[in-house]
Amino acid sequence: MSSPIPVIAIDGPTASGKGTVASAVARALGFHYLESGALYRLVAFSGGDPATAAGGLDVAFRGGRIFLKEQDVTDRLREEAVGNRASEIASNQSVRSALLTRQRAFRKLPGLVEVISAGGYARPEDIRSLVRGPQRFRSLDLPGVLGVPDVTAVFAEP
Repeated sequence: MSSPIPVIAIDGPTASGKGTVASAVARALGFHYLESGALYRLVAFSGGDPATAAGGLDVAFRGGRIFLKEQDVTDRLREEAVGNRASEIASNQSVRSALLTRQRAFRKLPGLVEVISAGGYARPEDIRSLVRGPQRFRSLDLPGVLGVPDVTAVFAEP
């Protein structure tokens, strides 16, 4: 039996620094990175039927940028209209199911750091470690949980 792929989920309110922390942790550990909320914004941005769009997203996260069909759409996803539409479609069960399947496809060795929004749809059995808010990052025992190098120094207080 293969060992499970470690997943670190970072949860917290909007604009709390989740993405900054998650990106730094992923970089420090050499893990893959996923911003789950961006998937909903991508569906909204794509237009058309949300459930169909959710099932066929060609998305990549590289260098702090979000790419849809190899086009950098990071700034467009932050537009208010896209965010409003994403909030509307997030309650659609077909979209949520399709995006959960898409989220799981991002799990690859050596591991994944995933940003989830407060009240996100990640299931507990899918997550090896959950960090609720960047301020609690230092309390997470990454070496003990994942057997990886200690990265808490990345976020040491001055």
